[in-house]
Amino acid sequence: MRAAEIIQRHPLLTWALSGLVAGATLGLVWPVIVPAPGSQRLQQWKPPQGLDDLRPSEKEFATARDAPVWGGAAGSEPGVKRTVWRLAGIISDPFLAALVFSGTSTDAQRIRIGGSLPDGGVIKQIAASGVVYALDGCSYGRDLYAPAESAVQGSCDPGAPVKN
Repeated sequence: MRAAEIIQRHPLLTWALSGLVAGATLGLVWPVIVPAPGSQRLQQWKPPQGLDDLRPSEKEFATARDAPVWGGAAGSEPGVKRTVWRLAGIISDPFLAALVFSGTSTDAQRIRIGGSLPDGGVIKQIAASGVVYALDGCSYGRDLYAPAESAVQGSCDPGAPVKN
């Protein structure tokens, strides 16, 4: 195949290669102007005003720097998405417990009254149709077999401390 046929069959490739050659040529020919050390131009430069207000404190920076990149944050930390869980059953024998599935896990957990749920809540009451639990100073109810994404009905105790 001749070069003319290749150029006619692939015009986009031809333009891309032409641009690459032109850019490389200009990059090699065009001089780079770098001010000499100690020149007046370098010494007059200052950062823009107001940037110091945007800089995080050392404590905030250390928190962000030391945070785990791939999860591992506790459920009570602010801005952390809570673990999704589903109430799949109520067990009454040998002891009263809630059967809970966490996230996409296929392993069920038996949680008694006073036990911790996967999202950090604490079970306060277990009934035949569901559970009542406390989370961040609020009481919630979750019905049996309710999908994990369903909204829970709840009320907050104004005197209870709220975690931030």
